[in-house]
Amino acid sequence: MQFEPMRHKRVAVAESTRQFLCHLAAADVHRPLPVAEYMDWDEVFAGVCRNGLLGLAYRWQKANPGHLPAEFEAAVADTC
Repeated sequence: MQFEPMRHKRVAVAESTRQFLCHLAAADVHRPLPVAEYMDWDEVFAGVCRNGLLGLAYRWQKANPGHLPAEFEAAVADTC
C-alpha cells in the first residue's frame, strides 16, 4: 500500500477575507471580527465552509447578534 498525501488546493482570497477567517478560527466569541464595508460576503461564506469554520461562525454570531450582515448570518444559520 502506498501512502498518498492529501492535497489541498490553495484558493486565493482577499486580505480582508483572510483576516476575518483567521480571527474566526481563534474561536474567541468575545474577540471582535475585522469587518470592512467592502468585504465580499459570498467569498467569506465560501471560505467559512471550505475551511471548516461554519460551526464557529454560527457560535460567534449567536454570541454577537447583529454584528454581521443579515444575509451572511442567515446563510450560516441555514447551513448549520
